[in-house]
Amino acid sequence: MFRKDRISNSNTYHLTDGGLLFFGKYISITDRFPRFQLDYQKYNSDNSTNWVDRVSAGDMNFPSLNIFSFYNIVSEKLENSVPDPFIQDEKLSRTSYHGDLVSAAKEALVNCLMHSYYDGLVGVKIVDRPSYFEFTNPGTMRVSIESFLRGQYSSIRNTEIASLFRRIGISETAASGGPRIFNAAIKNKLNDPEISVDYSMNTTRIRIWKSFVTNNDTELEKLSDLEKFIISTIKNKTSATANEIVNDPNNTFGKQTVIRHTLNSLVNQKFLVKQRRGRSFVYSLNPQNDYLNQVKHLKHLEDNILK
Repeated sequence: MFRKDRISNSNTYHLTDGGLLFFGKYISITDRFPRFQLDYQKYNSDNSTNWVDRVSAGDMNFPSLNIFSFYNIVSEKLENSVPDPFIQDEKLSRTSYHGDLVSAAKEALVNCLMHSYYDGLVGVKIVDRPSYFEFTNPGTMRVSIESFLRGQYSSIRNTEIASLFRRIGISETAASGGPRIFNAAIKNKLNDPEISVDYSMNTTRIRIWKSFVTNNDTELEKLSDLEKFIISTIKNKTSATANEIVNDPNNTFGKQTVIRHTLNSLVNQKFLVKQRRGRSFVYSLNPQNDYLNQVKHLKHLEDNILK
């Protein structure tokens, strides 16, 4: 955090840029980084334009916000924004959905703060909506999206900030953020995280979904209650046969004929895929991003086979 002045003979120590950003007071930070801005906004719907909660550097409620205090405040808000439903897997054990998603969100928050270009023209922005988290930071990615997903290597923009996060026990192994974020989504059958780089604005955005939704919200709204029930049931079970859906204790929609007809309709609409298992068909959610699934499969091969 402090570095010895080796140019002069004064033998004095000066606060580093990373130390200033991490622990300094807001007014001192903006003397060095005039466009420094950290902003968290929470909305009560996916389409709302008015936030219901906000943490913003320089506001009267947060006059001395720095990276460390922003992380502590916002990480708690992110954790409280993750629903904690009672979901059982096929072994009737409670799933780790809440813990996985909280871990992914905090990993994305650290990644956002650690890789920001604080001399840029825009600030850090965290958006919290019912269906997703969105993390935007100034500065483009220094590794490819594929490398980020694989966790091959890390190229940290702010090594001092990364070091301080590690010293206080927040950041862990280098290059672990990407795999952790994507594994949380895949493990819990959520939409694939979205990563986009805007070279014109010099920003990077990562969106982490809290649930499974279709790419077209209008299509989802058009589904019947039975169709929504079937999709939700298959999501929680990973896959299911028509009989398993009929016998689900939450099924109040009908018997074999109605369920099978609706399953075939969802297959035709590309919401589900079906495969033969013995004399029956098993239904599962239609994969939404083949590229990410292929990259994750390659990472699995590297970790478990190609050693």
